Amino acid sequence: MPTPFPRWKFLDSEDIIDFDLDKASDTEYEKLRQSPKMQALYEAYERLIELLKAKRIDEAVGMFEERFDEFSKAFYRPRNELKDSLSEKFRKFTDTQKYELVTQNVKKLYFTIDENKKIAYIPGVIQFKTIGKSLYDDFSAKFRWDGNRWILTR
Repeated sequence: MPTPFPRWKFLDSEDIIDFDLDKASDTEYEKLRQSPKMQALYEAYERLIELLKAKRIDEAVGMFEERFDEFSKAFYRPRNELKDSLSEKFRKFTDTQKYELVTQNVKKLYFTIDENKKIAYIPGVIQFKTIGKSLYDDFSAKFRWDGNRWILTR
């Protein structure tokens, strides 16, 4: 069915895996987890988290460029509005003493792969906690594989 939107880039990216992750055994999952491709996914998340930890917000937000491009077209919003909004949110959480970035050993967390086998992500990996309270703000960051690197797409 024709749409007025450009095609999402992730739809044309390589399949991350060639099997159904939901049906994988623990051994198959662990083997995939240790693969160079998935280790590179963990490294992409670690880079994003390190940038946030170092308060290098412009660089962190720069990782979301594909997402801004596609979402601005889909939601008829100026690209810079989406970029500025995310920058503002990250600055809110990193420039005050009210929040702390929750640090986790990313490589010990479990990832998931969308049913279409095109997008991988670690749920809840980017979290800011309100200090002194049990309130968390999560940020989604989903990646696609383009054949030699992970690109933050959602």
